[in-house]
Amino acid sequence: MKKDYVKRFIKVILSLAVYSLGNAFCVLAGDAGCNAWNTLTIGMSEFFGVRFGIANVCISAVIIILDIILKGKISFGTILNTLLIPIYSDILIALLVLINVKTTVC
Repeated sequence: MKKDYVKRFIKVILSLAVYSLGNAFCVLAGDAGCNAWNTLTIGMSEFFGVRFGIANVCISAVIIILDIILKGKISFGTILNTLLIPIYSDILIALLVLINVKTTVC
């Protein structure tokens, strides 16, 4: 039973990393268009002058607080999502910029 949780945890961690890579490409592509969550995060990060990950954590925290107030279900995956996607996204954006990845829109 414990082994099953370890496998699931590793899958979640890797899945969030892959999702964050997509976020990083979306942020760097700029004109390509993003999903609504990333568009909101990009707008907030530019408005407040903070990194993408910081804006993402703040928005996620507001959503979690609203979820608690409205008595919604918050799982371990929700917390991991809130904490890891912003961290991974910021790291991957920095790495992609560092290795000079060019993103172009066809």
